[in-house]
Amino acid sequence: RSFDEAAIFTIHGFCQRMLLENAFESSSTFDAELVADQRPLCRELVEDHWVRLLHDAPAVLVEHLSRKSAHSSIEQLADLVAKVIAHPDVPVLPERPPELPLEELAEVLAARRAAFHACAARWRQSRDALAELLTGSPALKRNEYPLRAVAEWIPALDALFADRGGEAPLFEKFEKLRPAALREGVKKGFAPPEHAFFDACENLLGADAALQECLAECALRFRLSLVSWARSEARRRHEAANAQSFDDLLHRLRDALRRPSGPALAQRLRERFPAALVDEFQDTDPVQYEILRAIYRDAAGPLLLIGDPKQAIYAFRGAHIFAYLRARHDAGDTPHTLETNHRSDPDLVFALNVLFGRARLPFLVDGIPFVAMRPAQPAARLAGPSGLAPAALELLFLPRDTLAGARGAVRRVRSAAGRENGPLRPGG
Repeated sequence: RSFDEAAIFTIHGFCQRMLLENAFESSSTFDAELVADQRPLCRELVEDHWVRLLHDAPAVLVEHLSRKSAHSSIEQLADLVAKVIAHPDVPVLPERPPELPLEELAEVLAARRAAFHACAARWRQSRDALAELLTGSPALKRNEYPLRAVAEWIPALDALFADRGGEAPLFEKFEKLRPAALREGVKKGFAPPEHAFFDACENLLGADAALQECLAECALRFRLSLVSWARSEARRRHEAANAQSFDDLLHRLRDALRRPSGPALAQRLRERFPAALVDEFQDTDPVQYEILRAIYRDAAGPLLLIGDPKQAIYAFRGAHIFAYLRARHDAGDTPHTLETNHRSDPDLVFALNVLFGRARLPFLVDGIPFVAMRPAQPAARLAGPSGLAPAALELLFLPRDTLAGARGAVRRVRSAAGRENGPLRPGG
């Protein structure tokens, strides 16, 4: 009778109110500023970390991290920081030391420079002979080594080996200069072109591959070190500025309920709110459910959780399937399912029941079964001029290799539609 007098909160609003009203029990400040937008902080953390780790790093590493393929742009890293500070307890894989392997990078970079300079020397010594060998050799298959493309390699090699630092990136078709590639690209009965330059190209490609592998490892370690540092630094900066985010509200109340004084705090919250109803529960994450569970697991009053388990798979909007399954397990034998659909067309309800009822695990998880719905109004007959014959639904699930069965199903559909010999049309 007094439901309209109930307190209504978002989960974040509830946590904020409880932290303020129980500041001593939760070790919270009274006047912390609530920061709604974390993006400026995330970008600031990325930029500070970038300068902190890379101010004296080799230029080749900074250039690698600046490429899109390294997943290390400021925007990508800021998105990563936003995720890890919102979920500080979630482990990040792979588990590697966050320190950058700069000594190993220096070694492979030196090896790459040596291979580059050796290859460049061979090119400068025999440039004209190599150009003639590549463009004029009768042994090469011209579908593998087209004259126009090979002619473009010559100025590309000139530009590449004009670099005196030995760090210039190789162009896309450089690997065609490997001896193995040349052997595969000759006509039958011909010997492949041979030159010490091609052997030097093989060495340079190997050294370059080792460098790229090391740079990729450095990029991974850079992101891991950012995760570790950002998690602690974000909290430190919030505390220094007497600020907190929406995620901080959740974690601080959760942490307060975990402390030895947590049961007393939970009791105070239960006395304030002896019963609770959570709508759209499928969008609840593990931190939110841990708070609810800590408060109400020993409560005399009810905790009502209303949600759609099929929507618990939508992680992009905060849902967490395993939090839902844990709540489902905690509920024991008490869940109730609404089995009558008042919102959808009866024929659609029937079709979905057929579609999802065919699979043993339509949602791939044992804890989320498919429950057939009943339409609020009786379903129309699906077979007929304006409907889809049930046999057509059967056709959707036939194995692809069961050709004879598929032909029989097509005949049944035509017969049900009154078109034994006519063509099948969409909607017919």
